Amino acid sequence: MDSGHDLLIIFKFIYYHNSFVAYVLSGRFLQTEKQASHYYSLQAGNGGDSMKHSAVVVTMSIVLTALLFMECLSPPSDPDDPMNVEVSLFFTDSDNEVTAGNEKEIGIEVSYPEYIDHYNLRSSCGDVDTEFTFLSEALRDTFHLSPLFLNEGRCTLSVVATLQDSRINGKTDSISIRVLAGDPFLFFSTIPMAFTTHTGRTDTLRFGVTSSKNANVNYTLSCDVELDSNEMHLADATDDDSAFIYFNPEQPGIYTVTLIASADDLSDTVPVLVTVLASIRPTESDNPRTITTGTTDTLIYTLTPE
Repeated sequence: MDSGHDLLIIFKFIYYHNSFVAYVLSGRFLQTEKQASHYYSLQAGNGGDSMKHSAVVVTMSIVLTALLFMECLSPPSDPDDPMNVEVSLFFTDSDNEVTAGNEKEIGIEVSYPEYIDHYNLRSSCGDVDTEFTFLSEALRDTFHLSPLFLNEGRCTLSVVATLQDSRINGKTDSISIRVLAGDPFLFFSTIPMAFTTHTGRTDTLRFGVTSSKNANVNYTLSCDVELDSNEMHLADATDDDSAFIYFNPEQPGIYTVTLIASADDLSDTVPVLVTVLASIRPTESDNPRTITTGTTDTLIYTLTPE
């Protein structure tokens, strides 16, 4: 135990114990003048009741002593010991319900984050598991995340904080959330970023789709520049939650590729900007020749568009 903490506990024990005994023996705990008068008369003339009162005082003193002793045995956790790391999950709005198709903000609180290497957050909703992994930031003891909940029912959120010292087991905590049924939804959850490519290359664009009607999702592809099916088309096999576009224009330029996902009366549209550059190849302008060691020569190349 820490010596400074021990001295503080001893001082508190002596002070509160003596104050409590003096308070009880003085009779000031009695609320009315009549009670006080009766109390002092008992003290003066009734030895049996006085002994009973003394026994009460002794009993309460023992209880107080035990409580203070327990505090002395429970000093603050040592910040230099990674075994004292604790992690907990909580809802930022103290409500454990969310409507399907929406995000829910949760918090992760950890003591002594400097000992944490990374965190794993898992969402288990029925037979669907989703896991997030992110590195620790040593100076942050509270994190906020907003997972997306899609499946109606009871979900369990669990976190594992993996310590830098692999000999120590990870610290865990879990909470549960109820996902309520809501209106049908459909939106693009994964969208390709704008990118640059070149002619002669085939790029694959993946669009992630989240919908409560996966089996009925249809896709419509368009581009602001007219392209034939060899230059741009949807993949024949499309996953329930993804659409793939093959993009291979023959001419350089700036293209806006637009994909529309629809299901019944639901739809979402997303454009992607693609810059296509002309491919170039180096061509040696000088005839092949042999050079000897110790001499300096110059090789000239020109870049020719294909």
